[in-house]
Amino acid sequence: MRPTSDARATGLALIAGLGPLLAGTRTLEAGIMLGLASLLVVTTATALVALLGRHLTPAWRLPASIVVTGALVTAVDLVLATGWLGTGADLRPFVPLIIINGLLLATVEAGSSRAPREAVRAALAAGGAGALLLAAFGGIRGWLAPALPVAALAPAAFFLLAGLAAVREARAARRRAP
Repeated sequence: MRPTSDARATGLALIAGLGPLLAGTRTLEAGIMLGLASLLVVTTATALVALLGRHLTPAWRLPASIVVTGALVTAVDLVLATGWLGTGADLRPFVPLIIINGLLLATVEAGSSRAPREAVRAALAAGGAGALLLAAFGGIRGWLAPALPVAALAPAAFFLLAGLAAVREARAARRRAP
């Protein structure tokens, strides 16, 4: 079965949304930290916007999502600035990029029209998938970096993503072939 154009658009939005964060995943630890920060932001923002959802008109849902998400990203950045978590200084340039994650904003905005529990479950699923992806990219780049120093550079994340997408497409084409 071939993916629909909606599924392809969603996949492209996921890649475009996570793209800026991939640059910060030089190591497994950095990938886990960025993934957990994204998961915390998307889940908390979705819960807050879902609680506010019935009091907001549809025209105000997206602006409310952006403001709540921006406030939470700022809070995460301030926590990292304290140095409690060790890797905070390395990740601080990438934390504000969480807010431009298209998947995150779409999940938060969609959650505004759902019941809070259902919205949080959906946010945990989307945020968990994003967190796993960031951790995996950090782990792969950290593993490759000693043998291939260019893997530690930010563009390497995008080349890795392109390589994984090419492998996925090749497998799908082989399954479709008679």
